[in-house]
Amino acid sequence: MPVIQVEGLSVRRDGKMLIDSADLSINAGEVTTILGPNGAGKSTLLRCLSGTMRPDHGHVLFNGRDLRDYAASELALHRAVLGQEGQLAFGSSVMEVVRLGRIPHVGRTTRQTDLVAVAEAMQVANVEHLADRNFLTLSGGEKQRVHLARTLCQLLPWRPAEAASRLLYLDEPTNNLDLSHQHAVLRHARKLAKAGLGVVIVLHDPNLATAYSDHVVLMQAGRIVSTGPTDVAMHPERLSMVYGIPMRRISHPDYMHDLLVPAE
Repeated sequence: MPVIQVEGLSVRRDGKMLIDSADLSINAGEVTTILGPNGAGKSTLLRCLSGTMRPDHGHVLFNGRDLRDYAASELALHRAVLGQEGQLAFGSSVMEVVRLGRIPHVGRTTRQTDLVAVAEAMQVANVEHLADRNFLTLSGGEKQRVHLARTLCQLLPWRPAEAASRLLYLDEPTNNLDLSHQHAVLRHARKLAKAGLGVVIVLHDPNLATAYSDHVVLMQAGRIVSTGPTDVAMHPERLSMVYGIPMRRISHPDYMHDLLVPAE
C-alpha cells in the first residue's frame, strides 16, 4: 500500500485554482520529485501532502489514514518538512538549531537517543564542522544545510521497520547551494530512500530530477500532467509542453539516465 494516497485534491486561494483535482500515490523507499515551472503548484501540493496546508476538496491518506485525523504532535513524529524559508532571528549555535528537530520527541526519547540523532543528521548534511558557529554568521548555503540537518533530526534515528511509515519532504532543498552540495544533498536523499524512507522533493532542474528520482510528478498550472517512473514521466514531448521550449534527450556514458537539454 502506498504511504501517501491522494484523491481529488483541489486548492483554491483568492479565486485562483492552485491545485486542480490531483490524484497521486507515493511509495516508501522511493524519491518522488515534484517538477515544473514557477507557479505550477509544486510547493502547494507538497504542503498539502505534508499536512501544513488543508485542501478545499479531496483527501490525503497517510499510512491509510486521513491526514486530517492526525494531531500535529503525532504527525511530527512521522514526517518532517524542510520549507523554502527557514529564517532565525536569534544567534543560536548550529548545534542548537539542529537540536530543534528533536522538539516533537521531548519526553518520548532518551538524551542519548537525541544526541545520536543530532550527530547523524549533522553528518548527513555535512555541517559537523560548523557545530559551534553562530547560525547568523553562516552563508546562505551553509544555513540551508543546517536546516536540512534540523529536518532530518526530526525523523532520526529509526529502526528499519519504522522507515516505511515515515516521510521526508524537501521543498527546493538545492536553493542557495553550490553544485557539489546540490548533488550531495540529493545523494543523501537517495540513501535515505534506499533505507526505506519515503522522500518527496520539489525541484526546478529536470536533470537533477532525472538523476536522483525514482518517480516524477510533472506539474503545469496546478495540474498533474504526467506522473510515473522517471523515464516515463520525463518524456521530452511532455517537458517541451510544460516548459514551453523544445527538449531532447542525449546519452552520457557516466549517467544512468539520459540528459535533457533544449533542442534549439
